[in-house]
Amino acid sequence: VPAGGLDAGPRPGELLGAATPYVLGNVCYLLGIHFGTVLAAELLGGAEAALLAVPMAVLTAVYLVPRVVYQQYLLGKLHRWAGSDAEAVLLAYRWGSAGMVALGAVVAAAVAVGGLVALPVVFGPEYRDAAPVLAVLALAVPFRFGGAAVAALLTSGGLLRRKVVYQAVGAVVLLAALAVAVPVWGVRGAAGATVLAEAVLCCLLWVAARRGVVGDAPLPTWRDLRRRLSREAPRAS
Repeated sequence: VPAGGLDAGPRPGELLGAATPYVLGNVCYLLGIHFGTVLAAELLGGAEAALLAVPMAVLTAVYLVPRVVYQQYLLGKLHRWAGSDAEAVLLAYRWGSAGMVALGAVVAAAVAVGGLVALPVVFGPEYRDAAPVLAVLALAVPFRFGGAAVAALLTSGGLLRRKVVYQAVGAVVLLAALAVAVPVWGVRGAAGATVLAEAVLCCLLWVAARRGVVGDAPLPTWRDLRRRLSREAPRAS
């Protein structure tokens, strides 16, 4: 019971402490999306920065897929499973993350190939040089999709702050990589730095989920997944 009685709400300090991890996580996300373009504009000029800004806008739209799937649809289920259904959590870790990586690879291929045609048509022939930049950035998509899948498992069980720490590490890696790559390789270097940061963050989140969520538990097999789906099908109907 709160100190002020049943009607007393949380204290400002409690609200701040609870909200801070989410705020910092969004700051790291926005930093990863926009800082490369800002740095490219400062070091290379507006024209070069535009060749990065358009592919990054495409990447932002693509990144909505895992955000919607895990933050809008599955997050509540994952919280519930974390307290009452360990099998579902393990299935989400093994097959959900693998499925998201596979989906990310398909989307990455579509983005890389489609950008060659779509960017000049949509934005004009002067953006033809942005297509190779988008092709490099597309390599980050499987890492983002897989990272989102395992990151969603770190929002319960006291693992949220660890997730934010790893997001901060990914942001630091991005800043360092951009500082080295942009002056040497231009906008393609910025795209490569983005891919590197996504890969590092995905690996960190995956290791955290493996240690903090899975632990020593045996991973479910494909047969376990089919059994679970067949059991859930009558309930859905």
